[in-house]
Amino acid sequence: MRNFRTAAVAAATAASVAFAGTSVAFAAENTEETSLSSELSSANEKVKEDDSDATLSSKWGDATEGDKKVTGADLFGENTADDTTNPTWAKAWREGTYAAIGSAIAGALFAAYNFAVYNHIIPAHVLDPIFRR
Repeated sequence: MRNFRTAAVAAATAASVAFAGTSVAFAAENTEETSLSSELSSANEKVKEDDSDATLSSKWGDATEGDKKVTGADLFGENTADDTTNPTWAKAWREGTYAAIGSAIAGALFAAYNFAVYNHIIPAHVLDPIFRR
């Protein structure tokens, strides 16, 4: 029974981290993200229409201004509201970074909670009534 509980807690932690990551990625819907999704959709159409012998990464680079240089201050600086000068690939990278940071924080919180329950720092576990039948 102990191994089943451990596996169940591990599965619950993995599922919660996965759902936390997707909820963080879709949490803030604003015009910037909507314009980013429309930019990515138009880039996807350009890639589909491109019949050249180039690799897929080259096609995506051409469709998202892949050879344009961007600095960290451009993406994460004081004025990120005016995002018209940044290429699409950089905006997508920034939003993916935010989602990864949120997922990492959520995973660390779940891991700390599981550690505290396992070492009896927190006396009652939320899932105990389910497994004590």
